[in-house]
Amino acid sequence: MQSLPPDRMEVVLMSNNNHSSTLLPVDGRINKDFDPFTLEWTDRRKATRAFSSAVKNKMYPLLGNLFPTADYSKFKSDSLLDVLFHNAMTNDTSENGTLCFGEQHRKNHPSPRTVRYRLERLDMDALSHVLQEGICTTVSVLKKQRLLVHPVVVSIDITHVPFYGKHKKFTCGTNGLKGTHYGYAYASVVVSTGGIRLTLHTVYMNQFTKKRQILKELIQEARKYVDIKTVLVDRGFFSVECIKTLHELGVKFLMPVVKYQKSFLQSLYPPCTAPMHMKSRNKEVCFTCIAVRDRDDPKTILYYATNMNIKEECLEEVIYLYKKRWSVENAFKSQKLSFLGKTYAVDYVMRFFFWMLATLLYNMWVLCNMTAFTGCNLKPALQIRPMITARFFGTVLRNTFVSDG
Repeated sequence: MQSLPPDRMEVVLMSNNNHSSTLLPVDGRINKDFDPFTLEWTDRRKATRAFSSAVKNKMYPLLGNLFPTADYSKFKSDSLLDVLFHNAMTNDTSENGTLCFGEQHRKNHPSPRTVRYRLERLDMDALSHVLQEGICTTVSVLKKQRLLVHPVVVSIDITHVPFYGKHKKFTCGTNGLKGTHYGYAYASVVVSTGGIRLTLHTVYMNQFTKKRQILKELIQEARKYVDIKTVLVDRGFFSVECIKTLHELGVKFLMPVVKYQKSFLQSLYPPCTAPMHMKSRNKEVCFTCIAVRDRDDPKTILYYATNMNIKEECLEEVIYLYKKRWSVENAFKSQKLSFLGKTYAVDYVMRFFFWMLATLLYNMWVLCNMTAFTGCNLKPALQIRPMITARFFGTVLRNTFVSDG
């Protein structure tokens, strides 16, 4: 399903009659064409609150399409979204978090059963479409600032959310994760440029999902928003099928080599390159193997698979290039710790909704830091640590949503 162009996107986001545009006011007025890069960051709390109002102004109409309500309904979709955003930013369950929302903020709110009933009616295609529209909106804001217009490095990896129940139909096995060997798996592609670590797409995986299919979908979706310079891939994708897929997509890639051909790898004297062949089920693929010594531990030799042409005197630079892959790991960590709501449900569609919401909130947090650095006359790509922490951003965001409700 293709995402809408930015000009059409603005019409869709503002055309839902079930939502009132309460927002955006540092000066108390409503401004639908608000540009977050015009904020003054002399007062961080005030600026973050104005940015949070902008987030609500964009996300409520978008997510409200997932929860249509009739005119005679007791609770409109805004009330339901208030509860869901509260649960996401407090890392609480849809059951307990809803009760806490009533105690802390508003007594007249949807019950846990009502929230659960509305979540059970979600559709996977609708969630994917909302995710694409949300990412497209964020990217369009950045491109107006001439960001993400040049080729970028992206990283791809898979993460798991632990599952402790008995019904493991939609889960994937793991090597051990917080006391369990099962979890719901999600794969994402993230921009690996300092300060612009946006998630460009994320997908749900089950035990039957092929990794080559995941690679293809993530790269194709990412290409809708950016020009890809290099793809950094985790060692879990080191297989004939995945490397063949990367060749077919015509992208430059870099990934660690799994040390299964020890006799061949031990014959390499680093730093050097050598052609390497792999066979599996009558399929064969060829790539370049790079052998370099770890500068922190010269006794350790690192092996990478790539299709890039790298000069011999620059081979050790691949170590620093591959370290950029930690951007996707940091994205997963931030989403889980700061923006991921929880649920006891085993329905993978319901769980993907919480993961999708965490992805969109994470992107909003990244965008908030980019606007803060720009407002302070700093380049977003040079930031090492966020100016606005995820905890502070989530607190201001939650309070803004509730008070504007």
